[in-house]
Amino acid sequence: MNQIDSCTKFCVCTGYKQNDFISMERPDESEYNELGMNINAFKKMLIKYDMEDYTEELIFYWYKILKSNDKEQQLKVQLYKQKKEIYFDFQKELTETLIFLLDEDAGTNLSISFQKSRNSITKYNSVVINNIINSLKKDYDKHNFNEEELTYDEAEAEIRNNSDNEWVYDYIKRIITYNPEIYPFEDNESIENFDYFNAIQFFLDENMIKLYANEHYTKREVTLDLLKANYTKIFKNKKKVGAKTKNELILIIGTNLSFLKRIDKYLISVENLMNIESIKLTNNDCRFIHDCLVFFNLIEDYSNKTHTKTTPEKYIYTTLNQHFSKMSVRARNEEMFKLKINYIDRIKKISRLKIDLTS
Repeated sequence: MNQIDSCTKFCVCTGYKQNDFISMERPDESEYNELGMNINAFKKMLIKYDMEDYTEELIFYWYKILKSNDKEQQLKVQLYKQKKEIYFDFQKELTETLIFLLDEDAGTNLSISFQKSRNSITKYNSVVINNIINSLKKDYDKHNFNEEELTYDEAEAEIRNNSDNEWVYDYIKRIITYNPEIYPFEDNESIENFDYFNAIQFFLDENMIKLYANEHYTKREVTLDLLKANYTKIFKNKKKVGAKTKNELILIIGTNLSFLKRIDKYLISVENLMNIESIKLTNNDCRFIHDCLVFFNLIEDYSNKTHTKTTPEKYIYTTLNQHFSKMSVRARNEEMFKLKINYIDRIKKISRLKIDLTS
């Protein structure tokens, strides 16, 4: 059987081209210190989780994340702002216009004026004015400006009413696949065959409901209250354009680490496994991913939090499950679709690595 070095396995799991990764200039210890990297503590963490074989690669990975995050983050935010600026301006203009037309506190004697060069015309006819208002409302609806995430109560009701059973089934199956021991299977049940409705009752909690609400939308009636609320959100959204970028980074790196934590088990397994996803993440695996993300300054340390029931393992289970849900066919984000393609490609490359190992 051939031997595969740690660098090759690391690059396959994280998406680096091996030649590029090897040729990258390594920093000296002073640069690590400047970034506040506690190398000794990190090495002890790797030993604790039996990942010391990847010490050199993971330390440099950590360094690259800290060094590039700010620059890449700023670039992504800048591009995102430019792309969204036109969208925001149009939404703002349309929202302002409808608020003015619908707000009776500003007066009920409504007229609309049109101006072309030096010529102008003013219309007072209510039928004409109402047709214009209705047309603007339709445009508001057409661009989904009246679309909102479900409320917590709406999400819980949809889950209980089985409105999107495919999403719920995928969510439950993903968690069971990663950690089957947490679910009390009956004698005739398995990961592929379990009582769907009993499982809903078992897994239905605050995390599941919030994630469902975050990924499901509904259109509201275009009313004055909705318009005023949206007008406030427009300015908040402009200030938060970088938030999604960091969340995606957590999902990507968390997934890369999940591959790395399982790759050795997968490569040496004599079972006829479909791919690396067949290797289930254990609680210990999830704590390793959590601790790495804490070292990488991407998340807070859930092992030290006392005001929440969310454990490091549960946070990682939920985070990885969110990644797969967002990469689904129903994903609204084009970037998430690209992530799905990269994710599938990564799995295929890991599978080919096993073929090379056994050939």
